[in-house]
Amino acid sequence: MNYEAGITEKRLTVGSIYEDRDTAWVTFAKPFEEAPVVLVSPFTYGTAANPYPVTARPFDITKEGFKIILQRQAEGLTGTRNCCVSFLAIDKGQCLDGKGHIITVRDSVVTSSSSLSNRTLYYGNNDKLANPIVYAQMQTRNNPALCVLRLAAAGARDYSTSVRFQIDDTDSENGTINSSKPISETVGYIVISDEEGSITSGIKNVENVAGVAADGIYNLNGVKVADIDGPLPKGIYVMKKGGETYKFVNK
Repeated sequence: MNYEAGITEKRLTVGSIYEDRDTAWVTFAKPFEEAPVVLVSPFTYGTAANPYPVTARPFDITKEGFKIILQRQAEGLTGTRNCCVSFLAIDKGQCLDGKGHIITVRDSVVTSSSSLSNRTLYYGNNDKLANPIVYAQMQTRNNPALCVLRLAAAGARDYSTSVRFQIDDTDSENGTINSSKPISETVGYIVISDEEGSITSGIKNVENVAGVAADGIYNLNGVKVADIDGPLPKGIYVMKKGGETYKFVNK
């Protein structure tokens, strides 16, 4: 899976009287095949003055790049705050890390009509992921208010985790979530889970695929790696046989 990590060259400034000082466009060094999942975080502060909290949020994500905005609560804070923002962009998909873990990267639309209730975020494809650790962040900015995605304190489950939109209620125009003003955002997530005990994309954790003739075996990027069965590195593969397609884990 391809990825790119870095830090914005431009310091973003929130609270400035000048327009668009809080926003930057990041261009990837090499375009992705499709829009990746992007996680961002404030990296370093320029001054020690006005040390109120800020958060960063990615949006308008394409295969060539994305926008970042630095945000603070709408009311009650004065002065400016500036910092660079670090980011990680990674291909959507699944792979093994070679150390007994499955890396799952996907996104999903989450809609909520309350900032006090949790919503279920499924990992997709009915996957069961053993002992998952989840990293998640909004990928869109349909509601422009400061909003933070929080993961449930109870922790992630095998098939899903719970998330909650925590919105800035000092924003009189956009800071209310209810049945007449729901919030709906695309959430990108990275799940690191144990290979042992996971069932991904209908895979039943095949222990040994030797002796099964196949028309072709492909990796998850669609690259053909074998014409027939034989020794394969550990990983998740797609096997085509008799006009049918199967996914399996070679452990």
